[in-house]
Amino acid sequence: MIARQLLFGLLCAGVATTAACGRLPGTKPEPLPSVSPVPPGSPGAPSNPGAPLPSLGPLPDGQALLKAVRAKVANTPGVDVEVKAASSGHYYGGKKVAELRSSSSRSRMLWGAPGKLRAQVLESTTPLLAGSTLVMLSPDQLKVKAGGALGLIPISMKSSDTRLMTNRNHYFTDNHPVAHLKRLTAEGASWKGVAPLPVAPSAAWVEISGVRRLDKDLTRELLALDPKTLQPKAMAMMEGDKSVVTFQFLKFLWDAVPNPNAFKL
Repeated sequence: MIARQLLFGLLCAGVATTAACGRLPGTKPEPLPSVSPVPPGSPGAPSNPGAPLPSLGPLPDGQALLKAVRAKVANTPGVDVEVKAASSGHYYGGKKVAELRSSSSRSRMLWGAPGKLRAQVLESTTPLLAGSTLVMLSPDQLKVKAGGALGLIPISMKSSDTRLMTNRNHYFTDNHPVAHLKRLTAEGASWKGVAPLPVAPSAAWVEISGVRRLDKDLTRELLALDPKTLQPKAMAMMEGDKSVVTFQFLKFLWDAVPNPNAFKL
């Protein structure tokens, strides 16, 4: 019984590089990082985060970046990522709840084409879950191993399991960095250069439209890239002017070739 309870906590703590089903009862929500380009009320502050500021010089060519990143996603054999993620929403285990639930995590992820994934939780709003590991061998099948002694036996699961849904009700298979990049570069996407934001002031920032949003309340999505290496630096999903899902990429290595043993538990 204890192992099952811990496993459920693991699945709701954001093991797959995202904040999952929300915070556990009794924990305090953490505010999401601000994505405003300048402090509210400052001279020249835009009404919407990411709005162009003429004084910041030429904006990045969004469509050129889209073309380059689309080709990179399609041809890379793998990526090696370390990411900090945070989210807030009104869902828990796939069901809507009145309480606003917030969570955050720091994870290491190895992705290999066409769709293998290994993710390890390095930090979490649930401290006992640090060290937990998840491996996805196909879009439908995965294994989860809790940290410590309770992780001696990996548990098989379906990736559609509602316990893997985030606190915004996003599916697990939509919610890792490569899945986001595939969605944001899909046919019909349009990228527009916007002013840089403080979380990655030297990056090229784009606002993305024409893509499938992961929930109906999201109105904007912003992505920051190194314009030379195409390495993602940060990402934000927003409801109006409020960021509700954020990613900060501490490391993003394109063209990694993962050892096949990395996808075994």
